[in-house]
Amino acid sequence: MSKTTSIALRLDMNLKEQASAIVEALGMDLTTAIRLYLTQLVFRKGIPFPVALGERESVPNEETVEAFKWTENYIKSGKGS
Repeated sequence: MSKTTSIALRLDMNLKEQASAIVEALGMDLTTAIRLYLTQLVFRKGIPFPVALGERESVPNEETVEAFKWTENYIKSGKGS
C-alpha cells in the first residue's frame, strides 16, 4: 500500500462552496477533484488546462470532461495513488 499525505490550504469560503457544487454535479467530491488535478499535473508535467487572459470557454468543456474521466479511471486502477 502506498503512503499518503495531507494538504491543508486556505481559500475563500464562497470559492470552496462553488467548486464543491460543480464537482458534486460531476459526481465527485472536492478531495477527488484536487487529486484529479494533481494527477494530471504530474502526468502532463504542467498545468492541465490553458492559463490565459482571453475569453473563457464553456466549463467544463469536452476535453476537460474526458480528462476527468481518464484521471478517475487511472486513480481507480491504483496507478495514480
